[in-house]
Amino acid sequence: MDKRFNELEKIGTELIIKSFIESAPRFYSMNMGFYMENCKTPIERYFLLGCLTNSYVLNPDSVFNDDLCIFDGNAINFDRAMKSKYESVKDNHVGEFIIVCQHKIDKYIADFVFLYIFYDSLSEQIEEIKVVVECDGHDFHEKTKEQAQHDKERDRRFIDLGYIVLRFTGSEIYKDPFKCASEPHRLIDKIWKAHFKKRSILKNKFNK
Repeated sequence: MDKRFNELEKIGTELIIKSFIESAPRFYSMNMGFYMENCKTPIERYFLLGCLTNSYVLNPDSVFNDDLCIFDGNAINFDRAMKSKYESVKDNHVGEFIIVCQHKIDKYIADFVFLYIFYDSLSEQIEEIKVVVECDGHDFHEKTKEQAQHDKERDRRFIDLGYIVLRFTGSEIYKDPFKCASEPHRLIDKIWKAHFKKRSILKNKFNK
């Protein structure tokens, strides 16, 4: 615990992140070190800490927190774990909120994917809200015109496959990781509520 905590301090951990570690020591000791190690860059690790702190400390009553799972996209059992989540949604008509670190999409690796899967009782189908988050540290992104073009090609491919893409610069994340981390949560929540509002209108229309 102390060793990992010291590692966090080296990348600029703030008081609120310490609150996360103190409020969820069991989660931290079992999982955080593993996921931190599988983030490619310091800015990605900082974003992940901000995301979890935002969920468990700043917004403990969020509808997504009870369902939150974190997966490593490079893990050997990743596909099996994801299949299990979809089966759970289908069989139990529940929602599953998943954050995937280093998720392979087509020929690209996304820094993070925020995924909310849920059962729509009206259509009797599983629905998905998919958000890609890219953390653009200045040492790794858009150093050249070629890199900028590559990133735009990535974004277009993600969008073609049904993902919403959010990009944050390194300075944005270091300045306020909690604000950046809250944006995919808020976006998913907004889309989810709009979806069911639309379904409610349609259901009332058909029942008349």
